[in-house]
Amino acid sequence: MAVRRGHLFTSKGRLVSKVLEKLLDSRPKLKESECVGCAKCESICPAKAIVMKDKKAVINREKCIRCFCCQEFCPTGAMKVHRTWIARMLVKSKTK
Repeated sequence: MAVRRGHLFTSKGRLVSKVLEKLLDSRPKLKESECVGCAKCESICPAKAIVMKDKKAVINREKCIRCFCCQEFCPTGAMKVHRTWIARMLVKSKTK
């Protein structure tokens, strides 16, 4: 009987890749104080991941495909690119 070593890291490092993806992933995030409730983000979202609730955009993270159309077309700039703290630190160290 063969012993399976490195069981979690087989299949060409898929687990490592998934962990890195989570640690470095960027996603759209609403800055509520800047949102005017125009619903442009809701209408432009190709994945239909944004709905308006109480005149504010709410993003369904499961549906979001991270295309950032909402951020690009937001007239007030209320949709921001949110990066994890690790991704921000990497960008900072790269610019120094």
